Amino acid sequence: MSSRMARYLLSVAGAALAALAIGMMVGSAASSTVIAGLADTAAITRWGLPLAKLLADLAATATAGAVVVALLLPSDRGMVSPQGLSYVRAASWAALSWAIATAITLLLTVSDVLAVAPGQLPGTEALSFITSTPQGNALVLVMLFAISLALFARDVTPCVTAEPTSAATTTPRSWTGSSGGTWPPWSSPTT
Repeated sequence: MSSRMARYLLSVAGAALAALAIGMMVGSAASSTVIAGLADTAAITRWGLPLAKLLADLAATATAGAVVVALLLPSDRGMVSPQGLSYVRAASWAALSWAIATAITLLLTVSDVLAVAPGQLPGTEALSFITSTPQGNALVLVMLFAISLALFARDVTPCVTAEPTSAATTTPRSWTGSSGGTWPPWSSPTT
């Protein structure tokens, strides 16, 4: 990947971070409004969770984009070109960043839900959240897929399967939350 492309990616990331900070300040998400009877999350959770989600989304986009570029570059006899190999390596690093940002998102999500600072999370409750909630399951699945992409995207042979895998890895988060429905998608909702 060229230094020009790296500068471009850094400028996009900087603009996204600035937009996030401005949006949080204008929308009052950055301030601590304590509602009587409800516990308040720590400032690190209040600022860190949106930041971790943004970084995970940026890394996911970079992963998928680098794999697509590597596959679309002209190649010799069906093999990925030398320039394409640099994009494959970039996709591997982006996938590793994606996995790390998703792990931080998971930690801060548990902190947000339990209204406890990340350093003071009770282990059993955190494990219960991760294993028994759709959002916890989805984040763990995204993290595992991103780790597998980071490991397998280093080799050229499975590079063709990396794009469908990176696209599939982005879907579990969309199946959770207030507009999501059920997770896993093949399960029936309970009443």
